[in-house]
Parts: sequence; structure tokens; C-alpha cells
Amino acid sequence: MTRLPRVCAVVLLVGVGLSFTVPAWAKGGGPARGYAVVTGPGLAHPIIVSAPWNPRLGGYYGGEAEALLNVATFSGAIPGLVHYTSRHPSAAVLGPRYEVTYFMDGSSAVVHQFLYPFSSSGELWARVPAGQRSASHTVFGRYWGGGPAGDWARGHPGNTSLLDFLQTLGMPSAAPSVERINPQPLKEGGPVWVTVAVALGALALFGFVGWRSRPRFPRPVSPH
Repeated sequence: MTRLPRVCAVVLLVGVGLSFTVPAWAKGGGPARGYAVVTGPGLAHPIIVSAPWNPRLGGYYGGEAEALLNVATFSGAIPGLVHYTSRHPSAAVLGPRYEVTYFMDGSSAVVHQFLYPFSSSGELWARVPAGQRSASHTVFGRYWGGGPAGDWARGHPGNTSLLDFLQTLGMPSAAPSVERINPQPLKEGGPVWVTVAVALGALALFGFVGWRSRPRFPRPVSPH
């Protein structure tokens, strides 16, 4: 076999392989989906939680919606299970910082969040920068509940539901060491295409969208 046909054969095989790993919606089929993408220290790959979206069904639906909405609710991206405060916790208390990016197919709306699941106070802390109400309403639909009531969200002491769930998806079992904690706010409208590219690559590589045996939170989220 000459060099050119050999190269063509390799390209064809790669293309066939990708056709089985790329999500159906990326090829123009299947329902639109929403995503929560977690990045930060100690992760071998981004953590991706995804659920189908259909406005005729009221937004997110199915078993996957429970996981996605609980990530948003337990972290304070949407109200319901956290206490909001304007108090700025000390950097020493917060621990390592993770970024959560929420977005959905067919929309430019993006919600950014900082997450501190390993705080020394035993509480989960999160920060949702101001100025994202419109994007939050778009991404979370009827579940947005008016959006966060403050810049900082604090979980209930001893409640590790969100951390436990994320650890089943690749979050470290203990806080990774970091030299510096920088709780500066995120800027709305960042490089969304980078997040989307990373998310799509991870979805194709690890097959999270097709994984049905996902761990569940102890309680579902009711629409607001």
C-alpha cells in the first residue's frame, strides 16, 4: 500500500470511530442538552454532568436532570438548599477552588461559578458572580428561582452530598495542595468556546452522555 492510500485509510478509520463517540446532537440529531462542567486542581479530566432539555417538557427532564439540577442547587447556582451571604470567607478557610460552567446547546448563555468543596469550616462554599441573572434564567429555565440572593453561598455544615457525588465522577478524595487561593470573581462572557471544546472532547472520550448508571443525590429538586 502506498503512503497516500495508507493515510486515507487511517483518516477513514478515525472518522468511523468518532462517528460512534460524538454525541448525537453534535451531528445534528437528538435533543438539546444542558451541561455543568467542573474544572480545577486534582482532576484528571473535566467533570461533566449533562441532561436533555426540551421547552415543551418544561426544560430539563428525565433522570439525568435530577443530577444536573442538584449540582446547581447544592452549590447555590440556583436557590433552594444553601444560605446566601455577603460575608467574604477567608482564603485560608476556602481551600482549593474549582470552576463550574453551566451552558446549553443552541444558546450563548453561560453561567460561571466558583466552588470550594474542601473548606476547613466543614461547609461547602461557592461564589456566583453578579450580573448573570439573565444567563441563569436562560440556562436553568423554570428552576432558576430568581437566581442567587447573594454573591456567596454556604452549604449546611456537615452536608457533603455534592462533594460525595462529584467524587464518584473524579473529584479528589481529599483536598489537593495548592500554593495560592485566589477568590477573585469571574468575568461574565469569558472564553466560552474553550469550555465547550473541552466539554465536547471529554464527552467523546469518556462517554459520559451515554452513561445511565449515574449515582444520585439523596433528594430531588422541585421546580420553583
